[in-house]
Amino acid sequence: MAARQILQSIFLLAAVFFLSILPSTEQARTLPQAVDGQPPAESAPLPQQPALAAAPDQADDPGENSLPEPAPEAKGETALAEKEPAALEADSRPAAAKKGASETAKKDVPPAAKAPALKTDSSPAPAPAPKALAYRWGSPHQITFRTEVRLTNSGSETAEHLWVDLPLLENRSPYQTNSAPKTNYAIDSSKGRMASFYLDTLAPGETKKVTVDYRVTLRPVSLVSTNEVVEKARQAYQQHAGSGNCRTLADRFVGRCRELGVTARVVNGFTRIQRATLATGALKGCRHSWAEFYLDELGWVPVDLTFGYFADLPYASHLVECYDDQAVHINFLGGKVEAVWDNQILP
Repeated sequence: MAARQILQSIFLLAAVFFLSILPSTEQARTLPQAVDGQPPAESAPLPQQPALAAAPDQADDPGENSLPEPAPEAKGETALAEKEPAALEADSRPAAAKKGASETAKKDVPPAAKAPALKTDSSPAPAPAPKALAYRWGSPHQITFRTEVRLTNSGSETAEHLWVDLPLLENRSPYQTNSAPKTNYAIDSSKGRMASFYLDTLAPGETKKVTVDYRVTLRPVSLVSTNEVVEKARQAYQQHAGSGNCRTLADRFVGRCRELGVTARVVNGFTRIQRATLATGALKGCRHSWAEFYLDELGWVPVDLTFGYFADLPYASHLVECYDDQAVHINFLGGKVEAVWDNQILP
C-alpha cells in the first residue's frame, strides 16, 4: 500500500514537470515553422509609426523649399488600418531599403516638377533715381530792343571832347539771347558792359543821338524736378513773395538765399504789368527787378516775387538789362550838355 502511494506521487510530479516545459497553444501559433527542412525565417518587425514613412529627407533635396505638411498623429491599430497597403509595406522595410527607395524616387522626378527656389534676399529694393533737373522751354519770341541817348547843348559855348559811356544789354541769361549790338556811332572802347562813344563837339542848341539796337530772343522757361538747393530757394521765395517794391523784394530773396547757402542775384530789366508776351512800344515805366538762383546742373533759374513766379517764366515777358545797375556817364569840356535816354521795342 505504501509502495503504491509512492508510485502515484512520482507520476504526478513527472506530469507536472512535462506540462511546465511544453509551450502553450497561443505561443505555438506565433513560433516560426520549419518548411521542407529549411530553418524557420525570422519574424517580420512590427510596422513603424506613419510619420516616419511620410516625412522626406529635406536636407537631400535643395530644390524643395516649402515646409512639409505635419504628419497625422498615430492612433494605434486604427491609424494603421487607414493607411494604404503600399505605405504599410514601405514602413516594414529596413531603413536602408527606405533610403534607397527615396533616392530612386527623387531621381525619377523631372526637373520641371520641382518647385522653383524662393529668393531669400530680404534686402529692400533700391529707391528709384530722382528725376534729373532740366529746363522746359516754351516757344521763342523775337523782338528788336533799342536804347537811345539824346544829348543837347543848352549853353552858349561849344561843348568839346564829348564822350558818352553807355552800358550795353546783358547777355548771360539762359532764357534770353542777344545779337551783337548795332550802333550809329562806332564804339571807341569798351570795358565789361560799358561802351564808350566819342561824339567830338556839340554846338550851342545842337542835339545828337546815340542809338544801340539788339535783336533779342526771349523764351518762356520752367524748371523740371527739384533737389535740396531748389527747396531752399523755394523757402526763401515763400518768405518774401508778395506785394511791395520789386527791388526790395528781390534784395530780400537774394539775402535769404545766401543765408541758406544758395547762390542768387538781383536782375534789372523790363516787363509790362500784363502777364503776357512782351509787346512793341516804349518801355517808360516798365523798369522791373526780379531774381535768379544758381544750380550747378543747369545755371541760373528765374524767380519773380512780384508776379509770383518761382523757377518759372510762363511768358516771354522779361527782358534782362543788367545784373548790376550802371548809369550813363557824359564827359565834355565847355558848354552845357544835358542827356535824356529811353528804351523801346521797335515794331
